Amino acid sequence: FRVVPGELGFSPAPIDAIAGGDAKHNARMICGVLAGVTGPARDVVLLNSGAAIYVGGKAKSIRDGVDRARAAIDAGDARQKLDALVEFGRSVPR
Repeated sequence: FRVVPGELGFSPAPIDAIAGGDAKHNARMICGVLAGVTGPARDVVLLNSGAAIYVGGKAKSIRDGVDRARAAIDAGDARQKLDALVEFGRSVPR
């Protein structure tokens, strides 16, 4: 099947709107998405997460997956998972 972002409510954006950079830039972008900042970066995260949730069998459709991803971000659940991953990474002996 074909995924058309516009059919899922996402607007077109230039590729440089989601371009990465150095580690600090990328971290700010990720934290912004998880803090609820709207825009192309969040849209990409929602679409990719929604597709993954659907393919993983936890949603009836990609649209349902996008809704679940949006709810997880907006409720702070996604940020809590990132914080737990960071904490785990800090606890692993090097």
